[in-house]
Amino acid sequence: IPCSLLPAPPLNLNTFILRIAVEQASMMISFIRIKVEGILENMKKSSGYRKDLGRWGEGFAAVWLVKKGYQELKRNYHTIYGEIDLIMRIDDDLVAVEVKTRRSNTYGPGEDSITRKKLQSIISCMQVFLMENPGLPDSWQLDVLVIEPGKTGPPLIYHYENVTLGDFNG
Repeated sequence: IPCSLLPAPPLNLNTFILRIAVEQASMMISFIRIKVEGILENMKKSSGYRKDLGRWGEGFAAVWLVKKGYQELKRNYHTIYGEIDLIMRIDDDLVAVEVKTRRSNTYGPGEDSITRKKLQSIISCMQVFLMENPGLPDSWQLDVLVIEPGKTGPPLIYHYENVTLGDFNG
């Protein structure tokens, strides 16, 4: 008897539930990929593409960090010295986060676009933030999140923790 004519072996309940979970996860990944591709395609069509891409990246980074246990304190914190994309807290540690979102490496990796001037700007901004928020811990670290939207899957995220001026040549 050809194999295709044989009845399928009976499934036990655990196997059945596992198959359903795998199918649902696969459908969810496809849905997320389609949503991300759609959002990025719409941003391409707008005149403020780079701002839209950056805003999307900052939002994605905030959600990603919250899922990892961080608490969002401020987004797009502005002072006369510049701007910090995200100010987060994890446990008793403050974290200033610079987010770089890139569609491609045409102009180099996102982390290479961070200059000494930008890092000095973040340091000055954090000093103002700490003066405005005396109840928060005085110590903080700088993290850099590079987000590269995936063409066929979820975005790639590179999380550089506790970055210092010596880590960059810019």
